[in-house]
Formats: sequence, structure tokens, C-alpha cells
Amino acid sequence: MNSITIYFLIFIAKILDIALSTFRTVLIARNERFVNTIIAFIQSAIYIITAATVITNIANDPFRIIAYVIGCAVGSYFGMYLDEKMAIGQDMLTVILDEDSSKLIIKRVRDEGYGVTVLQGKGRDKDRVILMIAIKRKKEKDVIKIIKGMSKDAMIIDNSITTLGGRL
Repeated sequence: MNSITIYFLIFIAKILDIALSTFRTVLIARNERFVNTIIAFIQSAIYIITAATVITNIANDPFRIIAYVIGCAVGSYFGMYLDEKMAIGQDMLTVILDEDSSKLIIKRVRDEGYGVTVLQGKGRDKDRVILMIAIKRKKEKDVIKIIKGMSKDAMIIDNSITTLGGRL
């Protein structure tokens, strides 16, 4: 195999390795054990083969290192991109609103088919309404767009959750 092909294969393998690693981190946080285990197996195989390829003849071919580290950087970006697009799991949006805008927002979000739990809060200067919206990550941007479109001052907090009972 010529050097260019080896550099390219190292680069692609490292992108896969790091992208899988990034994705595995998300799966660990979301308690997805089975899929995480399979990905760990594949990732480990890619890592060992790639590392061995880079280390072999490293003194005479330092461009393998360059292909490796560039693959790491691109793989990290690609892994985050995949996570964003796949949007696996659930989040809890906590929305803090002024009382005057809350009723319309609650109605609109519920009309769109999302469940909203409403709590009363005491702010420093005035009363607040706190909305709790458990939502699939794939739908999160839609709900945020609705809220931001109706209240520029809404404080929105996003937390990853694991549901222990009930349903979305």
C-alpha cells in the first residue's frame, strides 16, 4: 500500500474511532448499556489497528501522526454532529416566565401535543410561572422555538433525564 492510502485510512479510522467514542459518551449518560457495549467493541478494534499502524515505522513516516491527529479533531466534530442529528433520549425543559405571558404559552405548547406541568414561583421582584416539559430530544428545538417566539424573556433550562416511570 502506498503512503497516501495509509494516511487516508488512518484519517478515516480515527474519525470513526473518535465519533464512536463521542457517541458512546452520550449513550453512557443515557444508560444505554447494550448498544454501548457493541460500540465499545467496534471502537476498541479500530483503535488497536489504527494505533499499531501509526506506531509502525513512526520514526521514518511522521505524516502518520498528522493523519492520526487530524482524524481525531474531525472525529470529535463529527461525533457531536451525529449526536445532535440523532438526538437520542429525553430532556426536561424548565421554563421560567412572567405570569402575564404564561397562559398563552402553556396553551400553545399543549395544543402542539406536549405535556406541560405548571408550578408557581417567587422571583426576586415578582411572581413567576415555572413550566416543566419532558420531551424527546428530537422535538426539543420545536418547543424552544414556540416559547422564544412568544416570550423573548423566557428563561429556558435544558437537562438530560432518564425516565423511571410514566410516559412521554
